[in-house]
Amino acid sequence: MGGKVKIYDKEKTICDCIRLRNKVGTDVVKEAMQDYLKRKDKNISKLLEYAEVTGVKNIVKRYLEVLV
Repeated sequence: MGGKVKIYDKEKTICDCIRLRNKVGTDVVKEAMQDYLKRKDKNISKLLEYAEVTGVKNIVKRYLEVLV
């Protein structure tokens, strides 16, 4: 065990969860998005920027449409 995991910020973590949704499970992604959207310090613009870079922008947009 003992692998290294880099943590950036909440928006990047959400995008990584979505990118790895087949490994972490869609229930984890849904809960992470719901918790993120409840935060006062959320930054949707930053989330969408990371989503573009990580290739999950369409999926993030779908989650936002459903959960907001």
